[in-house]
Amino acid sequence: MFRPLSLSCKLRTVIAAVFLVSGCGNVAFAAARPSAPAAKAHPDLSGIWEPTSGSMKPHGHPAFTPKATAAMSPTLTPGEAVWGQNGIDASDANCLPRRQPWMLVQSAPITIVHDGNKMILLYEKRSAPMHVYIDGRDHPDENAAAKPTLNGHAVGHWEGDELVVESVGFADHPGHGPLNSLPYLPTLKITERFRLEKNGQELHAQFTIGDPQLFETPYIYDFTWHRLPYRTNYALVELCDARDPARLKY
Repeated sequence: MFRPLSLSCKLRTVIAAVFLVSGCGNVAFAAARPSAPAAKAHPDLSGIWEPTSGSMKPHGHPAFTPKATAAMSPTLTPGEAVWGQNGIDASDANCLPRRQPWMLVQSAPITIVHDGNKMILLYEKRSAPMHVYIDGRDHPDENAAAKPTLNGHAVGHWEGDELVVESVGFADHPGHGPLNSLPYLPTLKITERFRLEKNGQELHAQFTIGDPQLFETPYIYDFTWHRLPYRTNYALVELCDARDPARLKY
């Protein structure tokens, strides 16, 4: 038999337009669940970045251990001594690659290719690419057969809008070390904190180089690059041929 809706039931019918309804006589009041806020996109560090004069600002002078001091004072041949007086070392003479962090603080630009899971840094002169994994993975287990590499194993994570990159597992190949001629040891750890400033036109980083065998305290410095426009700049990759005597000119 049809019965007119009571006022109470009418109100419940209106509410049913918002809540889950199983019938006028039995309204199921489902808890209202606000939609989760969209995840904030992290800054995109991609671009061509060039340092300028005064880009590097050390926090202080490195405090070297005796082992580091000895490593920076090798016995040189007469020819090597002349090179050294003019800013040329064995790595320059033999076209050995520069690597991080040295390659990131040179005068030539760096190119960064960056997506959500990985960042690749390319320096235009005598260097191998640096791969930074930002997909949540950790460094290889110390007991695993992880081969040390030229630029180490780099993983990153976000702290707000700052990308924190930690590198370990460096191979002690000849070449520019953390500070010129310092060796790469298994205890070396490099941390870099990248952030954008000035509406994305400047890339700032703080480098922390730590190795208890080489430094009494970690060596820290800040560095700044300026964005170069894509349309007017091209990467000028420079190769080095150890057979070319012109590389030793100064």
